[in-house]
Amino acid sequence: MTAYMSFEWLKLTRRWMPRVILAAVVAVVVIMFLGTSSKPDSNLANLFFPRALPASLVAAAFAAPFFWPVLGGSWPGNEYGWGSIRLILSRRPHRVEHVLASLAVLLIGIGLALLACLIVGSLAGITVSLFTGHSVFVSGVLTGTFALTLLKTFLVTWYGASFIMILAFAAGTIFRSAPAGIGVGVGATLAQILTIGILEGQTGFWKSLAEHLPLRYVESLTGNVAASAFVHGTSLARVSPGSPSVGQSIVTLGLMMIGLLAVTCVVARSRDITA
Repeated sequence: MTAYMSFEWLKLTRRWMPRVILAAVVAVVVIMFLGTSSKPDSNLANLFFPRALPASLVAAAFAAPFFWPVLGGSWPGNEYGWGSIRLILSRRPHRVEHVLASLAVLLIGIGLALLACLIVGSLAGITVSLFTGHSVFVSGVLTGTFALTLLKTFLVTWYGASFIMILAFAAGTIFRSAPAGIGVGVGATLAQILTIGILEGQTGFWKSLAEHLPLRYVESLTGNVAASAFVHGTSLARVSPGSPSVGQSIVTLGLMMIGLLAVTCVVARSRDITA
């Protein structure tokens, strides 16, 4: 397993795709800070350090459904297209370990990307403070409770992004195609956004359906956990009454990830690689 992970880590650090996606996610964080800081409302206070930390994670969570599927879907899909998977599996490695090593390295990559977002968000928050004539550090905020909330926000943001990554990775593996993996990952997000927009104003079954799509669970995780870290009454501090609870989101996404992992491993293990 260590050898597989070392190989996947080498690919992650040498290829340009992960760097481009990291730059795109970080750019979303910067744009969020720039956009919010240009509006004279109470949300500006959520950009000052240390509240800039959970704010940067909220921005990263917003970007996750659009960028991580590109990496997750292309990772196995391109390998099949290039023929390198055939070369690797022809040497009879443990196929399940190979799949799990690839995913493990990609999920580590997400964690490192979120740390980069925290760093960039901190710098952006300090910059906003200086340009708006406020203190660089807001006193009385960085307490034990705030630190615990920040840690939980980081973990659930990572968790939600992991589901998105695994979905695209599974599609790329099953269909042996990078476009298919990316299309399923990004397409599922766009389809859910459209469905939620159509059904949001409905009642009964249709409203319940809109509130329990996977994207809702992903969205509710970061927003609901981070809400207590922001200024009361601001938009970032609001929790939608119809959104799933954090516990429901964790359990539901966890079950879906287990199912996707099981299907991916079965397909990778049983597939005739010479076909």
